[in-house]
Amino acid sequence: GEGTATGDLKEATAALAEVHRCYPVLFGLCWEAGDHGRLHHYMSMLQADEASRALGDDRGFAPYVFEELHRRGHLRTLMSLPAGFHVPLLEYLRAHPDRQEPACDMLPSQLWRLGLWKEAAQ
Repeated sequence: GEGTATGDLKEATAALAEVHRCYPVLFGLCWEAGDHGRLHHYMSMLQADEASRALGDDRGFAPYVFEELHRRGHLRTLMSLPAGFHVPLLEYLRAHPDRQEPACDMLPSQLWRLGLWKEAAQ
């Protein structure tokens, strides 16, 4: 049926996007499908490495996702990522301060979550 053909096309697109580190496509496929598990899988798997640097990517997928969620105003989703992303998210938040409400609370919240209370209190 048409659903299977569409699914096959999406899988083929995802496979190509993965190989070529085409992050906007991967993010879009996961986001449109509401597939947070797959998004988290790609965030864990697609790290900056020799292959990615050869393609001009020295960050990996997770920082791209942080930026997209932040830019789109999906702060709750950003702040509720699995524990494996807490430290990289802290690095992102430190590098991209946001003084606007309610985003201004993200960095102190993340510091608190990681037990960095003195820094969070400043």
